[in-house]
Amino acid sequence: MWNRQGLFLAEQLSGDEHYVRSVAISGNGQTIVSGGNDGTVRLWNRQGLPLAKPLSGDEHYVRSIAISSDGQTIVSGSNDGTVRLWNNQGLPLAEPLRGHKGDVWSVAISADGQTIISGGNDRTVRLWNLQGQLLAEPFGGHQREVNSVAISADRQTIVSGGGDGTVRLWNFQGQPLAEPFGGHQGGAWSVAISSDGQTIVSGGGDGTVRLWNFQGLPLAEPFGGDQSGVGSIAISPDGQTIVSGGEDGTVRLWNFQGQPLAEPFGGHQGWVNSVAISPDGQTIVSGGADGTVRL
Repeated sequence: MWNRQGLFLAEQLSGDEHYVRSVAISGNGQTIVSGGNDGTVRLWNRQGLPLAKPLSGDEHYVRSIAISSDGQTIVSGSNDGTVRLWNNQGLPLAEPLRGHKGDVWSVAISADGQTIISGGNDRTVRLWNLQGQLLAEPFGGHQREVNSVAISADRQTIVSGGGDGTVRLWNFQGQPLAEPFGGHQGGAWSVAISSDGQTIVSGGGDGTVRLWNFQGLPLAEPFGGDQSGVGSIAISPDGQTIVSGGEDGTVRLWNFQGQPLAEPFGGHQGWVNSVAISPDGQTIVSGGADGTVRL
């Protein structure tokens, strides 16, 4: 855990036996969720204490984690091709959601907690309800794996980033809302959408962070090119701060003009695979290849 000046708010949260692939923080900012290569999902409070026994069930890596705004539903995506739903006591809420062929790289949950989005190695984006039923035909278009998915607060737009270097916009029927946004060299690894639904941010294997409007036009020059690949992106709720986690082991803060807001936060040994920011915008969570979660 970090504050916005890059100071640790707690000791590192350790317990995952391998990489921490993904982190998320609940709407009230009190619960942190992590998923990792040991196949578990873990819940922590802000003091770094476990809130439940590790949630297990995924047969392989947990690649992605999301938590509903009310903190009641946790979603995980795994190497075994499943999407799984849990309550915050660690109990399964449904049978595993099956359909993806290969790894599920990314999951997201809508603000009302009713719709789950997943993206996978099979190049598709899928929509599910909480009962595990598909809400539309799988969305196809990416020419390589879907690395990241996000959903707008008004549930009107889904954003995906792919290994083909494109960012794509979809409606809930799976129809493209614009031409694919091209620019990243080496894959679009992470995407996020601002709370007002007006700005899309992407981070890629080329080390850049890019801002787009909904017509696919760049809103600023790409920035962050002095770092290695950008594995994760988050936007503060007030839309003023972008957080990025990189292959170089740092967490970085930017304004929307691409100017750094602080010195890079160091501490992770190896990749920072995932970053999240609390609803009040005061706490940043990161998960890394060193098996730690940091606040």
